[in-house]
Amino acid sequence: MASSDQIIAAQQDEDLKARAVALGAKHGYLPYEVEARFPQIAVAKIGESMIADVHAYAVATYTPTPRPGANLAAVTDIQLEEALIATMAPAPVVVVEAE
Repeated sequence: MASSDQIIAAQQDEDLKARAVALGAKHGYLPYEVEARFPQIAVAKIGESMIADVHAYAVATYTPTPRPGANLAAVTDIQLEEALIATMAPAPVVVVEAE
């Protein structure tokens, strides 16, 4: 389980946040919606871990440490998208009544 310092590091990773915003666009979310929920995305469960755990593992494992949020081998798009979908509310549906 990630420590509070590791959670903060994941939540403040701008590369990771930018990737979440890009993946959110695939599902109809606007950037501000993903950015507002990013602290929750960073602690969302993916299997037995959370994004912050995977991020912390990347920081501890990759030498020299590349930017962990930009490292697609560390936090994968599949993991990030799973956390994003689990965290975000469904995209709004616009109902237009026929006249």
